Amino acid sequence: MIYFIYFILFASSYICMMNFYNFISSFIFLTNVFNNYLHKYYLYSALFFLLFITSVIHHYYCMIETNLIDKISILGIVLYGGQLYYKKMSQISNDVSDKLLYYIPLLCFWATIFLYLYGDITDSFCFNKNKEIGNKWHSALHFISSIGHHAIVLI
Repeated sequence: MIYFIYFILFASSYICMMNFYNFISSFIFLTNVFNNYLHKYYLYSALFFLLFITSVIHHYYCMIETNLIDKISILGIVLYGGQLYYKKMSQISNDVSDKLLYYIPLLCFWATIFLYLYGDITDSFCFNKNKEIGNKWHSALHFISSIGHHAIVLI
């Protein structure tokens, strides 16, 4: 448990430097802002706008404080997205397209967990010793999570 708390608060701070890839890939969250807004998920849209702001700030300044604020906005997205996903899954039909779309958020969620947590444990992926490689994986994480949350809205 102590490791998990440490991880949430400080894990990415030691791999962070002003990074072009992570800074630019944060802009992918604007697609979620617009998609959520168009589908009338206004709170989800606002949460993604907050994530966009905190992510851009964190990947520009890379301080422990900005990391913590970014993690809080990530938590808001995960909780709201998870709740929305659960609600939609309880109403899913037997349509094949619904079932295929159902798996995309799950795959994206587990890929995100794998790249971040397993990467931290093994010093690979987002936490690669080569910071440029780690930052590229972290940018991929932005895209994977964005796709997963787009799928939640489209279910």
